[in-house]
Amino acid sequence: MESIHMHGIRVAESLQQTLGGFEKSLLWMSWIGDPKASFFIYFPVTYFLSRKIGISVLWITVLTEWLNLTFKWLLFGERPFWWIHESGVYSEQQMPKLKQFYSSCETGPGSPSGHAMITGAAWWVMMTTLSAFIYDRTRSSMAKNAPIVLYFVMLLAIGISRIFILAHFPHQVLAGIFTGAALGFLLGRYIPENIKLIHYVTTSVGLLLGALGLYWGLHYIGVNVSWVHRWLLPVKHALKDLGTGGPRCQPAGASSKLEPLGTLLDLNVCNCSLSAPWENRICHINEVRIGFNEI
Repeated sequence: MESIHMHGIRVAESLQQTLGGFEKSLLWMSWIGDPKASFFIYFPVTYFLSRKIGISVLWITVLTEWLNLTFKWLLFGERPFWWIHESGVYSEQQMPKLKQFYSSCETGPGSPSGHAMITGAAWWVMMTTLSAFIYDRTRSSMAKNAPIVLYFVMLLAIGISRIFILAHFPHQVLAGIFTGAALGFLLGRYIPENIKLIHYVTTSVGLLLGALGLYWGLHYIGVNVSWVHRWLLPVKHALKDLGTGGPRCQPAGASSKLEPLGTLLDLNVCNCSLSAPWENRICHINEVRIGFNEI
């Protein structure tokens, strides 16, 4: 893996030298690809336009985020911004000239990229729906393919932004893109619409227990799932030296436990509220979501 990581560092260095003038745009693309955007932006918009598609986007996002967490626990994966300092490959004189960013400091494992995988899966449903809609209106194959091209261009831009800010190596981004597209294709064929609430409850409980079981199972056999904690202190010092105003670091254990709970809560609240009037539905979802964030 060392040669793959070194190649990834060269790619990141080249991107920063070539695209340095587009720094703000790339940081914005990284924000657009944040998995949280699927809950705060893509799900509300699609649900407003189509209840069926909105449920599909949320359902796929929840399952994909759970799988991404599982993959990261099993595959681990270094992140460039700490690997260049801790790998021992580079001496002080050979250290690549790379810039770290406030949003670089993510302490969880890096493989595969959650931005590419989770967003790619959620966007797949939106892309195929828009493509079918355009074809029904225009009967043009060229117009039908426009959303497909836009889908991959946007995912590529998100991937470049993640490499640019040293959050991921290129192979982690590619793995996320292909896995996300595959999951979007497979999971998008089944939309959990008009089924009993008990289905969502049992699915949510199953995902939660599955994640906890995997976590403690790996811990039992001696795998330290929270292994990245040891890099937290050096990373903080590195970012402080760069004058970034402090890192955006969170302990991996807390992050990996709270985020899946939030996604499961979103799914249940959404489907518990389907029978309510539209205005009450929005208020109910927002109140519960805001309340959870304050915990």
